[in-house]
Amino acid sequence: MSNIKHYLFGSDSDSLEAAVLIKDSAFNFQMIQDNYIKNLQSAGIELDALVAFNLKYINDKVTAKVAKEYLLELLEGIDSLGITTLYIADSTYFKYATAAKPSSSYGEVLPCSAKEFTHINCILGVNYRACLYDPKQKGKLTNSLETLTSHLLGSFIKKEIDINIEYYPDNVTDIKDTLNQLLDKPSLACDIETTSLRFDRGVLYSIAFSWANNEGTAFMIEGANSLEIKQALLTFFKSYQGKLIYHNGLYDIKWLIYHLFMDPKVQGA
Repeated sequence: MSNIKHYLFGSDSDSLEAAVLIKDSAFNFQMIQDNYIKNLQSAGIELDALVAFNLKYINDKVTAKVAKEYLLELLEGIDSLGITTLYIADSTYFKYATAAKPSSSYGEVLPCSAKEFTHINCILGVNYRACLYDPKQKGKLTNSLETLTSHLLGSFIKKEIDINIEYYPDNVTDIKDTLNQLLDKPSLACDIETTSLRFDRGVLYSIAFSWANNEGTAFMIEGANSLEIKQALLTFFKSYQGKLIYHNGLYDIKWLIYHLFMDPKVQGA
């Protein structure tokens, strides 16, 4: 491996669940323990579940090529250890790991964008050194650790779009009529709710659309008529010609593709 270093905080490396990733210059056992591990432990996370890895920088800088190559090598090692959650205390590496904008990703749990590692979840963290120069970063660090904790304990709730839902169609006929009306909207915001972070293991629970800051609609997908509703949604997504804006596109689109476009039953096969 390319000078990959690690710190174990427990005694059982077979129980690893989450890794803290932080740049070389901040890769210090005591500081990582004081700023991250102790907080996680006090919240109920076992030490055996935690490990830290360094992120490669050269003279405190990293090119896209170096970061991407190092990240793929690191992901291979992390995956071989059974680790499924990354706390990435570095916006540059987080961007390459998720293909998401760091500025809008705080408080989120996003899947890794590398196709071999989409089962690995990523949380944007804060380098503890940033708190020395900007006290406001302390709050972000605390919040990011709360996101990591709730995710590991199974209590994480995905953020929702902040809109006022005006209409809740509750039967297949009304849902189809609503989707037909949405075809005329020039742009729509879209958000889904699911029962898992893994698209291949959970249920596509509900969906919401918004065409203005205070106007929208939402309806259940899961239920007695879920197949017919999914088929109506598939027809809608194939027909809609406007602009679709997803709350978390990398996550939501993957779910929609798997549960609508790849399901033989929904396709009518």
